[in-house]
Amino acid sequence: MSDHAADQVAALPKEVLPALAEVFALLEVQPWAGRSLNPDRNPDAAVRTHPFGGSGLGGVVYLILDDQRLVEVLEIVWLG
Repeated sequence: MSDHAADQVAALPKEVLPALAEVFALLEVQPWAGRSLNPDRNPDAAVRTHPFGGSGLGGVVYLILDDQRLVEVLEIVWLG
């Protein structure tokens, strides 16, 4: 996780942390489950996004590095 994303996680309300933890667990086993950040131009892109928070108020932006078996969380977005 980038330092920027870690700071964003630290600033989240405690009540949304379980939903974020569910996304992190999903990314461990199915990183391609998220949507491409630019689905029209590059639907198979390694930079992806996945919502969290129930009503679409949050999202995780991440990069999949298949050759390293790594998912790097780049940004956490929360509107609330």
